[in-house]
Amino acid sequence: MAIGTLVKYNARKGWAILRPDDGEPELLVDMVDIYALAAEAGWDPVRARTRVHFELKIVDRGRRAYHLHCCEPA
Repeated sequence: MAIGTLVKYNARKGWAILRPDDGEPELLVDMVDIYALAAEAGWDPVRARTRVHFELKIVDRGRRAYHLHCCEPA
């Protein structure tokens, strides 16, 4: 799994942006994955600029991050 930071989101439109640590371009995250992450963490992970583990998925419209999980604190 790769690691990155959630940097922006638009709850009304249903997406978020994740910046991977490896320098690759930013990825789109569906809000379903954000809500699952928030339920796992017990708080709003996007506003806290949470570092997450994620998997990369190639879809018709490009690359997306999915299966997000909070990184363990350092």
